[in-house]
Amino acid sequence: GWVPIRNYKDHVIAEFDPVTRRIAFRKPKEWIKETCAYMYRFRTAHTLDMMLSEEHRVIYDTRYSPNEFRVMTAIRLFEKHNSLKDGWSGRIPTVFDAECREDLPIDDATMRLTVAIAADGHIPLRGRQVMVTLRKNRKKQRVRNLLKSGGVEWEERISPKRPTEVRFVFLWPNRIKPLTQLWKASKRQLEIICDEVIYWDSTTDKDDGSFCFSTSKEDESDFIQYALACCGRRASIGKIEYKNP
Repeated sequence: GWVPIRNYKDHVIAEFDPVTRRIAFRKPKEWIKETCAYMYRFRTAHTLDMMLSEEHRVIYDTRYSPNEFRVMTAIRLFEKHNSLKDGWSGRIPTVFDAECREDLPIDDATMRLTVAIAADGHIPLRGRQVMVTLRKNRKKQRVRNLLKSGGVEWEERISPKRPTEVRFVFLWPNRIKPLTQLWKASKRQLEIICDEVIYWDSTTDKDDGSFCFSTSKEDESDFIQYALACCGRRASIGKIEYKNP
């Protein structure tokens, strides 16, 4: 996921190929660490929010030449934007194609069930069982459908003190829970993840079809943003802090 530049050590980074529009994770040949007296902030209404040094190289295209990428320094972009009446009209890419990979050895039904478990499941430290506890009827029916399509036998338990709550108990041999274990999924599998996540920790805008995925895990939000970008869907990350009354 995202790593603040001050914390960068020896990570692989996403490298964008302007010809194929794919990214690949590689170690950089070199990287610059110098003091910077001034930073430029570039922010759009919805997606982009960047803090750049003046020599930072910005890749972009235009609506007139969508298949031709160009490069401009941040200071030049700043000057050009302020010199034009309507501002700079270039477009900075926010989506990309996934790296060419084979499918992970996980079938589609299990992949979808993995998303459900990541949202509402609990995997005990011992044993092979997993428990998914649900209150919403749509989620109960969804997990039943996923278990049935995956050929998984399950048991439903209801506590007398919580009659609207159902606990689904079943065997889960691969013990995958965090979505961050799926970074090496193929693009086809990432599309499955993006489709399934809408049913779980998400709310959908009925007007424009966009959705908001919520999680308390930063690395999980990074992964979902990556998966959506690989599937051609722009995604931004925001932080909400709740104050205790």
